[in-house]
Amino acid sequence: RVVNKTGSFLTVLMKAPDGAPASIDIYTCFFMSGKFLATATLRADVPREAIVPLGELEFEGRLLPAPADPDRVLAASYGPDWRTPDAGFKHEPSTDITLRFDHWFGNLMRQRRDWEIYWRDGWKPTHDSGSDFLEWVRAELPEGGTVVDVGTGRGQDALALARDGHRVWALDYAREAFRAVLDDPEHETLPLSIHKVNFQDTRDVLSLATWVAHEADRPRAVYARHLLDALPPDARDNVWRLAAMVLRGGGRLYAEVDVLAQRPGQEPNRFHPRAGRLFPVTLDGLGAEWARLGAVEVSRTSVEGASVAGAVRWRIVLAWP
Repeated sequence: RVVNKTGSFLTVLMKAPDGAPASIDIYTCFFMSGKFLATATLRADVPREAIVPLGELEFEGRLLPAPADPDRVLAASYGPDWRTPDAGFKHEPSTDITLRFDHWFGNLMRQRRDWEIYWRDGWKPTHDSGSDFLEWVRAELPEGGTVVDVGTGRGQDALALARDGHRVWALDYAREAFRAVLDDPEHETLPLSIHKVNFQDTRDVLSLATWVAHEADRPRAVYARHLLDALPPDARDNVWRLAAMVLRGGGRLYAEVDVLAQRPGQEPNRFHPRAGRLFPVTLDGLGAEWARLGAVEVSRTSVEGASVAGAVRWRIVLAWP
């Protein structure tokens, strides 16, 4: 099974002969401006003659292609003492290296582990129960058309909306997302498609938004339940970008968000009891973000019974004229 992590980095998952889980990371490596680069940890002065012409090394009984000077490459990647096992070693590339690769190839991994830990250790079957927000949006939506469910999670809301006859695009990126959809025996007969997209990767979002804006039937709606307070600011901007592209000229965004301003000494992005992370937000801050991307507020309503102590839950409706 292949897990895409960036446009230049993937992991192949398998079972070892004894049945234990195993994996192989595949990095893209290349030269740029006289430097040797390897996703997404290395930008070093390694000469071309250390790489090519390629040689061969035996590994697990097989001959595989290898750099001309493997020692030189391994020392650049893992330090001069790479031959001595070091349980404490970890890659710590500089910010300029990681940003360079993120901008070139995107990054599907930001914050994904938090969500996968939640699906593995924090999720409970009761979390799949219906929500008041879902019922409220159902009553607001026009018949037919398209609903884009951003941050769909396991997808129980997307299933309900598809059963209502809406064509649903369900978007998420954690590996355990969409489980309620995939476990439903009827999901292949419903007007519902699932798409992995990371809202912390602008290129990924713009590609998907272009597709939806071109293909989706009207009327259109964007559905965001407990998403805006689970994303850092740059990722929220990408939610507004997608909504602007999909909804401009008609359609609305329906969002439910827990507003919990950060208190002195509070960790800025602590774990949420029913999600990966909680990022404190304010209505004024959110309003400035969506206005910058061209949205107009249609309505906002406070709701009793927020899931996080001390928060106020709001339902917000936006439009893009």
